[in-house]
Amino acid sequence: MNVIQQQAVVLLENVARWAEVTRQAKFRYQAELAPDFSLMDWLKNDELALSRYLCFLLSPNESHGQSILFLKGFTNLIEKRGHNSPIVDMDCLCKA
Repeated sequence: MNVIQQQAVVLLENVARWAEVTRQAKFRYQAELAPDFSLMDWLKNDELALSRYLCFLLSPNESHGQSILFLKGFTNLIEKRGHNSPIVDMDCLCKA
């Protein structure tokens, strides 16, 4: 077996080991984390429905009871560092 074949065997063994560890972790934490579940698979995914979902989640006064938690998380995701954007001003968003 040449060097490339040996490296390929080692790589495949590592991938197999990683796949087994991932499988075991999914099994162990399924009840708490539900790694294979996505609510989006069950919800309607047309533009109007998605807009309604976002509106509900990003509105601090909705019945989800999370106040501005989702809104802060969303703005953190879309905020551009070093960019002078009105989105960065959370007080502005929370008053809306």
